[in-house]
Amino acid sequence: MNLKCFECSSEENIHHHHVIPKILGGTKTIPLCAACHGKVHDRDILRMSNLAKIARKKEGFKTGRPKKISDNILDKTKKEKQLSLLENKTKNLKEKLENMKRKEELIELCFNDKSLSVKETCKELNISRSTYYREIERRFKN
Repeated sequence: MNLKCFECSSEENIHHHHVIPKILGGTKTIPLCAACHGKVHDRDILRMSNLAKIARKKEGFKTGRPKKISDNILDKTKKEKQLSLLENKTKNLKEKLENMKRKEELIELCFNDKSLSVKETCKELNISRSTYYREIERRFKN
């Protein structure tokens, strides 16, 4: 059985062309010669690159070239991000410093408060007894 081109009736170099592109769910084909098949794919909607874009969109990929953003906007955005990072770092450092000051004040209070026992002081500072005694030794040496 010789297939003939659906368009020009040629019997040479027959391709099977999907009437509805395969990526869009098409299953039926028509016989077309290479020349007519090429003509069909010269239409914008059926260009291979367009079909590839449709396939990528269906799979969730972004297509096309990223939109150009002017260098000024990029520089401004980059500077804003850097400034935001520096502000966050400064804020974190200030919080750490405040925590250290509060902890140091608590330590001083506990070590100087003679009404607290060693056990109570260790519990309050969340330290072991050996750490407590090392700290006492260090304080007396200075």
